Amino acid sequence: MSLCVSVIDGVLQQSVGDSCEYILMSTEQVTQLVDGQFDWSLLEFDSGLYEFVIKQSLLTFIGGHVLGRVLKYLGK
Repeated sequence: MSLCVSVIDGVLQQSVGDSCEYILMSTEQVTQLVDGQFDWSLLEFDSGLYEFVIKQSLLTFIGGHVLGRVLKYLGK
């Protein structure tokens, strides 16, 4: 069961009027709310993307290194 609460003198107290600063929710309510709106697959590790990024980074590093050596050799 959710409750409307307000902070009064640094203490959370249940609101009696129409003002509602914060809402306290049970664990079950939060789980239902989050499961309905959040795509948990976004947090999963994508090994295919990881391999792609590693390969591209390695190729870029090696290509840049070789190009730098060629330019250094032609500059002499």
